[in-house]
Amino acid sequence: MVGIDVIQDFFPTKIHALITNRQGGFSSLNFKSLNLGLMSGDSVKLVKKNRSIIREYLESDIVWMNQTHSSDVSFISKYSSFVNADGIITRNSELACAVLTADCLPILFCSSDAELIGSIHAGWKGLSSGILENFFKKIVSENFFSFNNPNSKHLFYFWFGPCICKNCYEVGDEVKTKFSILDQNYDEFFEPAYNKWYFDMQSLAVYKTRIFFNSQEKYVIKIKVDNRCTYEDDKTFFSYRRDGKTGRMASVIITDK
Repeated sequence: MVGIDVIQDFFPTKIHALITNRQGGFSSLNFKSLNLGLMSGDSVKLVKKNRSIIREYLESDIVWMNQTHSSDVSFISKYSSFVNADGIITRNSELACAVLTADCLPILFCSSDAELIGSIHAGWKGLSSGILENFFKKIVSENFFSFNNPNSKHLFYFWFGPCICKNCYEVGDEVKTKFSILDQNYDEFFEPAYNKWYFDMQSLAVYKTRIFFNSQEKYVIKIKVDNRCTYEDDKTFFSYRRDGKTGRMASVIITDK
């Protein structure tokens, strides 16, 4: 379907996941055409029409986040059209979890039994303030799973979507310093760029994920990385760093009915 790329050959068969692109919507100018960001400056009416395309395709209600680069994670038990969070989790198979991006990193998650799904919005602010760790702690500490067999383990799937790549993402000393203070191992994800730094945001997020779950005896993970760059591909992706006033893509996950 135009405007929708299904994420294939990774998630369990009961899971349906997708990422949208710029094609097949109603918006124009810088927002052309499948802009899904209500706060982007585009016509709210057109964005809602664009969102209806995704809802009709999935035949499901979609939970959209009001993303503020926070470290807030919410568990959603029933439909809400507007959640103040940068990470959401649900066990409700009637709901789809969405994340909006235009250079930041979208992450989709599910458990191997497809009982638990979620989405994460990860920019440098969220990554430095603990959005991933808060999400991970929530899924392993909320008693979502029973361990009747002491040797049993649960398998989690994490998909890391397209974002601005290292070669296009220059940041200042203040960004690098925030991460260096947290852990000097994070320095390896920065390379000198004249008076700034190239930042490999996606690789850092994958590293954080592996480090966290290496310490979890009852959970194992599978990871898939889509390393396309949102800045480089202006035909497919919106990019805030490239265009300034622009639209948003959505990455969405749902349990098949």
